Amino acid sequence: MADSVVPQPEAVAAPAPLPTLSEAYNAAPAYLLAEATVARDRIAANRTLPTRHPRTGGLHPPPGMTVDAFLTAVDELRAELGGDHSLVQVNDAGVDLVDGWYLDRPATTHDAFHIAAPEALVSSAVVFPRSTADVQVVVRWANRHVVHDNNDNGNDREREGDGRHGIPLYPISMGRNLGYGGAAPRVPGGVVLDLGRRMHAIVDLDGANASCVVEPGVTYFALYDAVQALNREMQRQNKATPPLWIDTPDLGGGSVLGNAVDRGVGYTPYGDHFAHHCGLEVVLPDGSLLRTGMGALPGPDGTDNPAWQAFQHSFGPAIDGLFSQSSLGIVTRMGVHLMPAPPAHQSYCLTFPRDDDFAAIVEAIRPLAQQGVLGNVPQLRHVVQELSAAHARHGFDLFPTLCVAGREMHYIANIVYDRADGDAKRRAVALMRELIGACAARGFGEYRTHLLFADQVARTYSWGGQALLRFHETIKDALDPRGVLAPGRNGVWPRAYRGRGWELGADDVVLDVIGPRLAADKKA
Repeated sequence: MADSVVPQPEAVAAPAPLPTLSEAYNAAPAYLLAEATVARDRIAANRTLPTRHPRTGGLHPPPGMTVDAFLTAVDELRAELGGDHSLVQVNDAGVDLVDGWYLDRPATTHDAFHIAAPEALVSSAVVFPRSTADVQVVVRWANRHVVHDNNDNGNDREREGDGRHGIPLYPISMGRNLGYGGAAPRVPGGVVLDLGRRMHAIVDLDGANASCVVEPGVTYFALYDAVQALNREMQRQNKATPPLWIDTPDLGGGSVLGNAVDRGVGYTPYGDHFAHHCGLEVVLPDGSLLRTGMGALPGPDGTDNPAWQAFQHSFGPAIDGLFSQSSLGIVTRMGVHLMPAPPAHQSYCLTFPRDDDFAAIVEAIRPLAQQGVLGNVPQLRHVVQELSAAHARHGFDLFPTLCVAGREMHYIANIVYDRADGDAKRRAVALMRELIGACAARGFGEYRTHLLFADQVARTYSWGGQALLRFHETIKDALDPRGVLAPGRNGVWPRAYRGRGWELGADDVVLDVIGPRLAADKKA
């Protein structure tokens, strides 16, 4: 008998070693490299889709622009940025969609955890500004290229404005806002500004004032290491200043600035990250520059005010919140208050066997959290019967995180679905839409969500005939008349887009196409 030849599986190249924080701004520190590598390899082993996806279509220009017109505009932008072509990446047919990995370089072209069609939310280009001045150049460029949206979609809501808008820009700090849309633009063909790639400096670190100033690409890992080095130096100098802590969310690879302006939370008494910022530097929608708090007061000889991070407010109305979860400006620097380390602390893990005990546990935690005995967000990972039933109706298990604070509890819906399974994605969307509606009916509001659910969430805050949304829209139209900054982010659309088929509601479950659609098509 002749020997048979058994075909061997194609050899798969070993993954490249992960860089460390000393080699790349967005990496893990060397002391966590082993754990990071294990996590990456475990995720890779469970993938149902490859990490790299060749494009099936060509360049998707911004709405209202032809490909040629957009490429001409890109050439103009490159020239204004000094002729460095590496600062602008055009996502044409030759640019694959690369999902990346959390602690390496996550996707900057799309949503790696897509619930829509894989190419439904792809940017036309990614810009990597080097400075606040570069960001101003990009914003002014986007305002100059005004196009007209002639879409007449027959939607029920009366259209507003003349449909004229600039090139839509979507700033990201690092693209690690996973589960909320990542680096995807809400308007397909929008231009992404990856702020963190070139802007990742800790501008100031003040041990005596317990504060720092960071750019968008500074991660919690990087800030932690810098603060630890400062603590060691203060100890060496025998300073009486107590050592300092930083407060982090679950994952340390995210942007300190990005998490705060999206109102992320952590685990210590400084766990409300936006509440403990102090001073913002913001590029406004017309390209002008603003500083908030004491930063609005110049320092000696035109330098930065040394009191900028000492006091959060300035004179007159407090405006910092306008740049939190908003599309009213691009934050390029932020002051952060650091926490003096407590004399002692202790971690606990308590379990309770019966779901019926859940309410009693919450009530026991409440006064301890209010008194500051407990940190900001104790977690309860137990099934809640009503939420479990909703998951089961759509064919999903329940993996909740329930975070209990002094006066409120946060329910984090972790819906695990297969991106390669179109039906699973549809059911995941339907489940999320049901949860949004069911919680809102009981007075429980979403305060962060995936960008494709933002329209529905924004409209649940409907008291006073949508008074809050109308107020947001009024401010948006006043500050951003060309609608260039992140149209649709958090459910706020500028005048040129409103009522033209961009909004997605509770009935939109199949998300194959994102963009203006006829009212009849949406109801089909």
